[in-house]
Amino acid sequence: GDRMWMYAISIFLISLTPGSFLFTAIYGLAVSLSVVAFGTLVGDWIDVTPRLKAARLTLIIQNVAVVACAMVVLIMFKQSISSPIFLVLAVVLVLLAIVARLSSLGTTIAIERDWVVIIAKEDEFLLAGTNSILRRIDLTCNILAPVSTGLILDYGSTLIGILFIAGWNIVSVFVEYTMLSLVYHSCPALANKTVDVDRLDDTVNNSEPDLVNVDLSEQDQDCTVMVPRVKTSRSLKNSCSLLVDKVKSRARVLRFGLKLFFQQRVAFAGIGLACLYLTVLGFDSITTAYAYSQHVSAAALGMLTGAGALTGILGTFIFTIFHRMFGLVKTGLISNSIQLFFLMFCVASVWAPGHPGHLLEPGYHDDSTHVKTGVIKLANVSVHPTKSLVSIMSTTPSNFGGQTTLHPTATLHPSPTLPTPSNYSVFIPSKNIKPSTTIPLSPSTSTPKITDTGNNTKNNTKKSSDGKGSNSLISLGFLMGGIVMSRVGLWMTDLVITQLFQENVPEQERGIVSGVQNSFNSVMDVAHFIMVSVAPKPEQFGVLILISVAMVALGFAFYSRFAWNHRKRLMHFEKLSHWSGSNESIEGTSRQLRDESRSNSRSDIPSGVLSVKNDNYSSVKTSD
Repeated sequence: GDRMWMYAISIFLISLTPGSFLFTAIYGLAVSLSVVAFGTLVGDWIDVTPRLKAARLTLIIQNVAVVACAMVVLIMFKQSISSPIFLVLAVVLVLLAIVARLSSLGTTIAIERDWVVIIAKEDEFLLAGTNSILRRIDLTCNILAPVSTGLILDYGSTLIGILFIAGWNIVSVFVEYTMLSLVYHSCPALANKTVDVDRLDDTVNNSEPDLVNVDLSEQDQDCTVMVPRVKTSRSLKNSCSLLVDKVKSRARVLRFGLKLFFQQRVAFAGIGLACLYLTVLGFDSITTAYAYSQHVSAAALGMLTGAGALTGILGTFIFTIFHRMFGLVKTGLISNSIQLFFLMFCVASVWAPGHPGHLLEPGYHDDSTHVKTGVIKLANVSVHPTKSLVSIMSTTPSNFGGQTTLHPTATLHPSPTLPTPSNYSVFIPSKNIKPSTTIPLSPSTSTPKITDTGNNTKNNTKKSSDGKGSNSLISLGFLMGGIVMSRVGLWMTDLVITQLFQENVPEQERGIVSGVQNSFNSVMDVAHFIMVSVAPKPEQFGVLILISVAMVALGFAFYSRFAWNHRKRLMHFEKLSHWSGSNESIEGTSRQLRDESRSNSRSDIPSGVLSVKNDNYSSVKTSD
């Protein structure tokens, strides 16, 4: 249900505000920023809340919020876009979407980062297999959700699609709720949870009502009028003070979460994972828009998206094999290398024939039949051959010296003679020049042919006589092929880093550390949208490709730093084992290293913890 809504909401928002992506951009930006601001707080709440209670609450809130979003969208379709009610509903929709996203984040942290570790019982191979199965289910949903939603919207209507998604979430919440309860009661270890005393006490103290304002003393009759006023004044003052204390407390949680994250030995691996989110090399709205601008059909894009999901599923199978053969850390190095290798095809697409960016010299993409000089000079205007003249439209007539201005959708091709005026559009800013006036050309150029291509995009997909169509396929083939095949390494890397956090982060810190990790991921996601807004044109997409690959390489560097530090510690433990005469295996050494990481992840960890037994807190004292 959540995947269906994530796919459908973009379609609904575009339908609500046709001709503008502003609402869609605000919606996506607000949701991403909410994770940046509150992801750590959600993780902290997961840490100090009983497992079953946390999973149930986040599940119910998420599904209810999605249903509410669907109802709001349904009402918005009945309103005029210029009405104040539409604006109010838009704000409500964004707020509900934020609640749904944070609840979904809480469910993910609770199940994937905590429950799975307890169920696997510290068996790293069972944990790897379980993570792989969960990722396959997730990727399968990424295939089925858009397909089913698209079919319903195409063969049904918007109303049917909204009602179907809302009904699906209503039904699924009962199914998921029951399944969570069955899993919880089938694994007794889930009922025991270690919680930091200091963090739990801080949460309880902030949630207690202010008892100072309660006036339990009896008052004289003469003072009955004055008591409520004094009490109200105190209540308002104390309420403001309580609000300030809560804000300070949340700020302390954010600082504590950041400090705790960077004290983890897997911090560099987590930063490397976050770098993978600053990319346009995925089948998101940005890459889809670029492909559409290059005349790729919707059916072809759907097939490519499905192929990317299938290669991701293939990566989950390869992960389990490599994990048994090489171990977890080395598998991460291999997976990063696989991803970076296939992304080199995306880099090649930037300079491949047909790419609109022209990062080489202007005449690189032209055949021998094109103008050899690479530039045609019309009066005082210089334009690239076969390049759209949109930029010329913005130039004022005075800049042309009172001569001619070409139609912005015109394209220049070589021809021995000028065509008739009916074949092109020419604007005359000066009265001294008539439409029949011959346009002077520089002696080094051929006479151009001006053809209108503004409303003939379908014909552009056909292969022209100069081979331009095949050139476009070469560049797009490199780009899309690289993206599809890189999904193998991407999802292998995701599984590796996920399991590293599961194995190395202490139980009482998994939630808040995972929350910080998701906040970093969202920061990079927001940065990726900002990057696109700075370079929004299709001809600038090549620069975005290079930046994206550079960020993947930077993520690989961060992971390599983690692997190097891990190797040094592993060698240190092996030397100690050799000197002590122990024949401990490498796996045992790695397990000992993880145990040391869990016990010494931070120096200020409290000695007192709470054990949650059957969702009831009971104080447990630990020996120093």
